[in-house]
Amino acid sequence: MLGIEACFPLEQYQSFPVGELTADEDENRFITSPKEGAFISFQTKDLEWLKDVRNTSASPEDFIRTTSGAFFNIPNGAVEVNLAEALNGIARQRTEYIDRGRGLF
Repeated sequence: MLGIEACFPLEQYQSFPVGELTADEDENRFITSPKEGAFISFQTKDLEWLKDVRNTSASPEDFIRTTSGAFFNIPNGAVEVNLAEALNGIARQRTEYIDRGRGLF
């Protein structure tokens, strides 16, 4: 931000939008499409990932060896945080759209 390196605590981000953002006339921002290259993985054991799943005749060189753990890749330009969001965090977005008798709809 402003060319100054800064760190902000992750616990203040209850949601973290990753994707193509579009602003409306009131400057409200919305994710309008996914961003190519976003990747999240939770692996309980070492795995080999095929680089291109369209490859139908894969050789050993076509695989990437990975270790167990949690991985999160955010491609450049996939996340935009303004100054207010950086300082105050981002509110949690609704993730449940099932009416369980609580009158959500």
